[in-house]
Amino acid sequence: MIELRSSNELLCKLALAKPGIHISEISEQLGTPMGELNDIEDILERGSIKDASFCKGKKWFMFYATTPPCRAIEVYTDTNGIIVYATWKQL
Repeated sequence: MIELRSSNELLCKLALAKPGIHISEISEQLGTPMGELNDIEDILERGSIKDASFCKGKKWFMFYATTPPCRAIEVYTDTNGIIVYATWKQL
């Protein structure tokens, strides 16, 4: 039951991170901030996406989303903070 509730919470938070929305509009709803990067090498190292051409010119944010199990939401934005992609990962 706890895992189902956690999964539903994760999916609800992930649904907020729609492409075209400014990260500042939803960041407080996504969870506890865990990181923000704008250097391509750092993004490639910490983020789930390992494609340098995608990560170029992007910012990366990670939010602690649910527990248990512990999962985080990753959000990629353009340099203006507009969301272009969001996903989640197990911590």
